[in-house]
Amino acid sequence: MGVALPVAFLEAAAPGYLAGADWDGLGEDWLEQALAYAAAPCKGVRGPLTRIRPRPPGKAAEPGYRLADYLDQHGRRAHRGLLPPAGFWDARPPRPTACCARRPDCASTPLRVATPGPQPT
Repeated sequence: MGVALPVAFLEAAAPGYLAGADWDGLGEDWLEQALAYAAAPCKGVRGPLTRIRPRPPGKAAEPGYRLADYLDQHGRRAHRGLLPPAGFWDARPPRPTACCARRPDCASTPLRVATPGPQPT
């Protein structure tokens, strides 16, 4: 997904991380409240999420949010080997058709290209 997490992704993925009672208890403006809370600075330090505003005159892009580096690093270590809930995969934007040859998880990359080392021609 790159640096910025799209708001639409955060909204679509959130239900997979909440228990039924927690989800049912949310107000109508739950997303706005959650993003404002998570982006609020504390003691001069940015919040866990930082709003990323697209720079003009670029393509028409929606603002997104960047996860704080320390949370990204901690999450990668603490959740290594764990799969996200199904809602994460449902919310994830479609993968681009052209994938990097070094990514073995890319469906469009032939297996012989996904492995490091010399490749047969």
